[in-house]
Amino acid sequence: MSKLIRERGGGYITIPEGTLYPTLYKIEDKELISSYKKQTGKRSSRVYYHIEETGKKYLEELLLEFYSVYDAIKRIIEFEEVENE
Repeated sequence: MSKLIRERGGGYITIPEGTLYPTLYKIEDKELISSYKKQTGKRSSRVYYHIEETGKKYLEELLLEFYSVYDAIKRIIEFEEVENE
């Protein structure tokens, strides 16, 4: 997951694995995601995460809020550019 974030963020966003797990545990406690372990070797296992319907709805709300703020900032920046011309 950490690698995916780094790759999709073009290297500008990096989240160390050690900080990722506490966040995953918190949102799992809120029942926004669920997880299960799968044995991958004799002594190793891998944890898989699944976003729940409540998590999808919460994500939609967060994205709406993000894009509202993003649009407002964009309008402010574009206004400055027009005034300076």
